[in-house]
Amino acid sequence: MKVNLKMTKKEKIKLDNMRYFDLHSPPFYEGELVKGKPHGQGKLTFEKFDDKYESSFEGLFGEGIPIEGKFTWGYDGTIFDGKFDKENSRCGKGRIIYRDGSEYVGEWYLDEKNGQGTMVFSNGTQFIGHWFDNCPSDGVMTYPDGTKFKGGFKQISYEFESGDIIYPDGSRFRIDFDHLAELFREKFEGTMFYSNIPNREGIVEGTLHINHVMKVNYWSGSHTYMLLPSKTDKFKPKKI
Repeated sequence: MKVNLKMTKKEKIKLDNMRYFDLHSPPFYEGELVKGKPHGQGKLTFEKFDDKYESSFEGLFGEGIPIEGKFTWGYDGTIFDGKFDKENSRCGKGRIIYRDGSEYVGEWYLDEKNGQGTMVFSNGTQFIGHWFDNCPSDGVMTYPDGTKFKGGFKQISYEFESGDIIYPDGSRFRIDFDHLAELFREKFEGTMFYSNIPNREGIVEGTLHINHVMKVNYWSGSHTYMLLPSKTDKFKPKKI
């Protein structure tokens, strides 16, 4: 949307008949106006939540609609800086910083992470790759001790679908999902490829137990769980 900044004036008013970002209270607006609507640079300030927290948006408007800028959720301090569609949904390029310090930079669609993006979690874990409906779809997850998972994830979850866990010493565990359908697991059957054992002797079938799990919170209050592979994981060869 192109924004014509001509014939605008700056005012501070209360927008009694307009609602933004699914917030029920009418906001105060300070900035440029055209025909009584926000147009150009301006700032929305919403009533305080529980008399303690104040949500706000500051950025570019077009005919009353926020186009691009910074929105701060007052109740927890989450900040999104990026583009919005006409329904006030995050859409296009954007950056979000959550209350725990986790940060995502990348593509959005209909208020969710969709497309290419990078997420750095509060514990130092990093995912670079493709996202779908707020969850990793395929790419590389790098954990704090340098262990990596390269592959795909089950739809709308953080659970591994197929790929390789690559440990700092070069050993790889290839995950083999077939008929298993649990929503969350920490033990996986697959093949370990030892980097320090040559030829076929270094390829062993068995079960990997991942020791650590992380709870991932969303700004909406919902959560999911993320496995954290590390060099402390235990591998048990299959009995012959």
